[in-house]
Amino acid sequence: MKKLLLTATIAMMATVFVQAQDMPRRRPMRDPGKMMNELNLSDEQKAKAKTYNEDYRKQMQALRKDHQEKMQSLLTKEQKEKIVKSREERRAIARVDANARAEKMKIRLGLTDEQAAKIEKNRAEMHQQMQSLRDNKSLSPDDRKAKMQELFKQQREDMQSVLTKEQQAKWKALQSNKGRKGPKGPMGNKGPKGPKGPKGPKGPMNDTQGMKPIREQ
Repeated sequence: MKKLLLTATIAMMATVFVQAQDMPRRRPMRDPGKMMNELNLSDEQKAKAKTYNEDYRKQMQALRKDHQEKMQSLLTKEQKEKIVKSREERRAIARVDANARAEKMKIRLGLTDEQAAKIEKNRAEMHQQMQSLRDNKSLSPDDRKAKMQELFKQQREDMQSVLTKEQQAKWKALQSNKGRKGPKGPMGNKGPKGPKGPKGPKGPMNDTQGMKPIREQ
C-alpha cells in the first residue's frame, strides 16, 4: 500500500510540475467539422483552412518539443529516474488490470483457452497499431481519429469471428450494460470517446515528455 501511495504521489507531483497553475477552465467547444458544414465553405476556403490547420499543428509540435527539452534540463538525474520508475510501476499495474479484465471476460463469456489466446493476440496487435497512430505526428487529428475508428471496427469484427453465437449474445449484453459509462474496445483496449466536443490543442506546458503520466491501454 505504501508503495502504491508513493507511486501516486510521484505521479501527481510530476503532473503538477509541468502544468500551468493559472490556466482558465475551457468551455465546451463545438465540433469544428460540423461548424464547417454549417458555414458552407467553398472548396478554396476548405483548402486554405486545411493548410492553416497543418501549419498551426506543426508550429505547436515545435513549441512542445522545445518546451520538453527545457523542462527536462531543469530536472536532476535522480528526479528523472524517479519519474521513469513511477511510469514503469504504473505500466505494471495497468498490465495486471488488463489481465484481470481478460480473465473476467473469459469467465463471463465461457471462452475456451484457444479463444482466449486468439483474443489476446488480436488485442496485442490492436494495441501496437493504436500506439503507432499516436506516435505518427504526420497525421492530422481528424485523420488519426478516422484511422482509430477503422481499427475499432476491425477489432469488433475480429471479436465476432472468434465467438460463438451464444457468446456473441452475452458479449453484446455486457457491452450494453457498459454503455452508460462509455463503450470500451472488446479486447481490453479503450474504445472511441462519446460525442463530446473536441478539446483545443494542448499547450506546451501540458505535453512534457517523460514527466506526464502515461495512460496505459
